[in-house]
Amino acid sequence: MTITIRGSLDFTYEIKKISDELKKIGFDIFIPLSSERILRGKFLLDEVKNEKKNGKVVEKFIKYDSL
Repeated sequence: MTITIRGSLDFTYEIKKISDELKKIGFDIFIPLSSERILRGKFLLDEVKNEKKNGKVVEKFIKYDSL
């Protein structure tokens, strides 16, 4: 079975923890591409949070096809 986990980027690390637990018991998991990029170090979570506050995050996600 495949499960998609969606949520605020503020909870990226919690999403990862839940994803890892579900993978251990055999589920295929999809998480938001933007969360994956944060976890891989391509985006910095604090930077994304600041961009969310000033309305610039959408531009970044469109530029990097991370919506």
